[in-house]
Amino acid sequence: MKSARQNLTIAFNVAKSGTYSLSETANKMPTMKREPLPVLVLAAWMLVSAPMDEASKASDLNQGETIRRLKMINIFWVSIITVIAFFVVFSLTGSVLFALLAAAVQAPLLLDVTGTFDGLKTELAAACLILASCYMMALLVQRMSGWLALAAGIAAGAAVLTKTIILYTLPIVALVLAILIYVKQRSTAKSLFAGIVFLLGALVVTGPWLMRNAVVLDEPRISTRAGLVLYERMLLDSMTREEYWGSFYAWAPSSVKRLFEAAFGFKRSDLEAGGTLQRLNRIHRPEDDIAKDEGRPELSSNYHSKVYSERKRQSINFARQGSGNSAILIEDAMERDAKNWILNHPLDHIALMVPLAWRGMWIPGLTAGWSFILILSLFALPALGLLTRRWELIAFVVLPIAVFAILTGTTHHLPRFTIPLVPAMIVSAVVLSQPILSYLSTWRIVSRVTASFRLLLLKIGQSSRLMQNPPSQLPQPSGLRQE
Repeated sequence: MKSARQNLTIAFNVAKSGTYSLSETANKMPTMKREPLPVLVLAAWMLVSAPMDEASKASDLNQGETIRRLKMINIFWVSIITVIAFFVVFSLTGSVLFALLAAAVQAPLLLDVTGTFDGLKTELAAACLILASCYMMALLVQRMSGWLALAAGIAAGAAVLTKTIILYTLPIVALVLAILIYVKQRSTAKSLFAGIVFLLGALVVTGPWLMRNAVVLDEPRISTRAGLVLYERMLLDSMTREEYWGSFYAWAPSSVKRLFEAAFGFKRSDLEAGGTLQRLNRIHRPEDDIAKDEGRPELSSNYHSKVYSERKRQSINFARQGSGNSAILIEDAMERDAKNWILNHPLDHIALMVPLAWRGMWIPGLTAGWSFILILSLFALPALGLLTRRWELIAFVVLPIAVFAILTGTTHHLPRFTIPLVPAMIVSAVVLSQPILSYLSTWRIVSRVTASFRLLLLKIGQSSRLMQNPPSQLPQPSGLRQE
């Protein structure tokens, strides 16, 4: 709810005064707290759908006519997702039926995902722009055009302005696109040109925001919060062996937890106060308030609470040194501490990627079965591309797979972090279903032909035996008298 509240506050300030600020007072201090693109779109929608005096009173994000109208922006994002899903599946399969299927299932599945429709967070916007980027990348490898490389870069840059972590995937994505184009075109010049133009397209979109932050805030970055995220990841890296194996239980959905309880003896009480897995449970407890208020991380009941207790401790230290209470200074200090620890314990950091990948694959709101099918489809599509030498299939999933990998490698990878990848996962599942259904259909035909052939051979065998032993020469049953 905190991020949704921040998005709403900044959008109101942009719509009311043209200032990108989190301040709720007359003195609007610029910020880069949230990624700008979905907030700016929300501000534009606010101007159209909600009078400013009503928007300023929208304190409860769960009820009220004004909030209901503002949340209708989510219909805009889902509508674009649906259209893109149709065209990308048609491009990859050539089937209108499969394209309609991919478009039809987007909204129902996204409606089940927790916090998408009924919220003002940025997951739907990110999902839309990631899917658009995937589509452009698939077209780029299919057709190899400089304009498509530019369009793919622009779409990816827009996605960066929705989820900052996508920025770190762009060099990897550009390299993979260049390799795929080289494999298909056998031209070094074309592959290098496509990779460079892709990165330039992303820079065209992200550059102005980076310049704004550099000039106004003296910070050439997309947004803040990276320090807190990396610090929590560092804390998780330091978990005990018992917590490591218990994390697979703690981070599993309820239906899977029951399997772990039956098979390995875990109990729900392990996650409660005093339990062996207490520190993996993000539930807030009374002692966490004391730890946060006094800046005493050692009093925190779980790893998540410890992050904010540490931030308070750093804030107190900066105030004593006369360095002010800048959130950016604090986050930079925590980020440095986290990086130093991780560099000194690389094996611990790498080892935790396995349970964190497990944690991130369970999409909130969807059943465990759906989550498993969708994540499996995302990672299986490149295999189909390799087997069939359809390089555009690999191009389509390179960005979402890179995002999933970066989330696993650098964050605590909450399940909701994976929500922006859901539309691309759905498309992957539908595209994969075409050859699977074709194979099954062919297998049925082959089975029927084989059965018919066996029946034919059986009849031929029976006929040959009858010819060798005509009925007149066949022995008569005993008990019959021969005339």
